[in-house]
Amino acid sequence: YNSSIKNKKTDISDFIGITDDQYAILICPIIINLIKKTRNEIESIAKSYITKHFLFKFDDENITFRTDLFQSGLIDSFGLVELIIFIESTFQISISNEELVSSSMSSLHEIVTMIEEKLKNACK
Repeated sequence: YNSSIKNKKTDISDFIGITDDQYAILICPIIINLIKKTRNEIESIAKSYITKHFLFKFDDENITFRTDLFQSGLIDSFGLVELIIFIESTFQISISNEELVSSSMSSLHEIVTMIEEKLKNACK
């Protein structure tokens, strides 16, 4: 799991006075239950942010959930920075440089999938 989540795990473990193993047994199931509801909620949160900040709407014809937001010119490099800051602060995850240049950030579908995977892997 990434360093941001690892640091939070350590902070929580230290704060409540439990070991990493106890954290895995006691806290991870709670986190995983919270994550289970996420795909639709992640999509809703990300879609809402993107449509409000970049002033376009997703539809089934022109701009779909799989439209490449960057190649289509809907989001530029400054917008990408804003989007990354939003994602990292909202979902408490870190996005690596490799993920920035991969397809992980290309469409709403890929963004939601990346967030969901990072959250699911938080307790592994």
